[in-house]
Amino acid sequence: ILKGNDIWAVAGSNLLDESGDSYKIDKALIHEKYVDFKEYDIALLRIEGTFRFNEFVWRVNLPKENFKKYGLLVGFAGWGDVM
Repeated sequence: ILKGNDIWAVAGSNLLDESGDSYKIDKALIHEKYVDFKEYDIALLRIEGTFRFNEFVWRVNLPKENFKKYGLLVGFAGWGDVM
């Protein structure tokens, strides 16, 4: 768990400019099997405050507990510095 660092997330843009909303990260939980960017490169982030939902930012609906669907392709884009 990362705490107390100056980490920010931007939501609502796929460009590295001033568009989108910036949120300070309160806590970051990195996957326990993470070694480098090739596998398990995922983390849960808790922001200070709440996201402002709009046409570009919306919540993810989590599946029900008994949902088991293997083989689905999922895409995600991001950028930043490796810590």
